[in-house]
Amino acid sequence: MISEFLTEVDGRLKLKPENIEQYPNVPVEAREYLEQIKIKAIPIFEVLYPNCIGIFAFDNSSNHAIFAKDALVAKKMNLKPGERKKWPNGGLMLECKECKEKNDDENRINCCARRVMSLEPDFLAQKGAIAEIIEKAGHKCIFYPKFHCELNFIERYWGLQRGMQEKTVIIHGRFARKAWRYMSLYQKGIGGKLAEYAVKKYRSRRRIPDEVIEELNQIKFD
Repeated sequence: MISEFLTEVDGRLKLKPENIEQYPNVPVEAREYLEQIKIKAIPIFEVLYPNCIGIFAFDNSSNHAIFAKDALVAKKMNLKPGERKKWPNGGLMLECKECKEKNDDENRINCCARRVMSLEPDFLAQKGAIAEIIEKAGHKCIFYPKFHCELNFIERYWGLQRGMQEKTVIIHGRFARKAWRYMSLYQKGIGGKLAEYAVKKYRSRRRIPDEVIEELNQIKFD
């Protein structure tokens, strides 16, 4: 899977012509997704923005929830006798029906071996492969809430790509400001049609001014 990385400042995260000759070890292409992050996106970011800490933001999708091969994942474990001395005398099944069907219940803590291990502190603290790669390089990794593609301005970039070959920094900045306006409204507890109205009305801003929040709350929609 080939992906793009966008920045609000420069648009597509790519080396400039003068950087390509100066940093020949940074690959122009990388095919595997984690490889793109590790040997392409992060090195390019560090070339373009030296001494800066990047915040890499991703959709909360299943593709971005992968774990490293050696990660502590209860779903991958086999049933071994006396694992951490957590099994009762009568033993435990590997995985119960409720866990297989992903029926979460915080009160169900010892229904099966995988449930018991999944609640161990080191299993709970296990991060995904993407976060591990980025944080190991000294940067930060965040994930957008599920079902809120409006917060990720790369979605508008993909939509625009169908009709244009060249993308300008101006367009990327506009997309980014729109995403920031949604975030600003959601932080103030404003959503739905009112958020859509405010995002369109205050389109020149990165955030919605505090002084207009009271005005927005008085607007009624049918």
